[in-house]
Amino acid sequence: TRQLDPRDLLLDPHNPRLPPDDRGKGQSHLIQVMLERFAIDEIAESICSAGFLPLDPFIGWSDGTRVGILEGNRRLATIKLLLQKELVPTAYTKKWEEFRNRLASDAIEAMQRIPVQVYTERGNVDVLAYVGYRHVNGVLSWDAEEKAAFIASLIEDKKNKWTYADVASKLGSKAAYVKKLYVAHRLTEQARDKGVPGADQMRGKFGVL
Repeated sequence: TRQLDPRDLLLDPHNPRLPPDDRGKGQSHLIQVMLERFAIDEIAESICSAGFLPLDPFIGWSDGTRVGILEGNRRLATIKLLLQKELVPTAYTKKWEEFRNRLASDAIEAMQRIPVQVYTERGNVDVLAYVGYRHVNGVLSWDAEEKAAFIASLIEDKKNKWTYADVASKLGSKAAYVKKLYVAHRLTEQARDKGVPGADQMRGKFGVL
């Protein structure tokens, strides 16, 4: 575990929770998405009220120069916005200025460096298993579409070459459930790529699909 400056860390542009059109985008775009879709103001409110308590681990990977975060993107985005007002989009300036004005000095100090478990490979098996178990069947469960996107990233990983059964064993799930989510995800993605009418509605009703 390394103590790192959050201002130097990167949000994950391939986070499975991101909508397909937002994956692979730059850091400022990811900040905007976090503000619009992931309720990070709730985390800011918690930090303002109770201080910064780094109880859940931040997990990242390094390519030798920069560290990107795989687990803890919502928390990292919140910390960045609290420490770097220049990152806040104009429409959110007032709200986040109010958050910063409420921050206690010890919370600001605690956020200067955060503990990150850094791995040398983004596709580290232990990391994938931890993130998957935590969010597919764990207490911080993602919605069905986000789970499916994560499962698809594992199934389609050419390095690991995991089967449905392999993924299921890593996530503490069943092969049939993994297959169901993967097939629905690919069906939805193919419909979207081909411009099939109703593709967006398929994504919006993914749990039903």
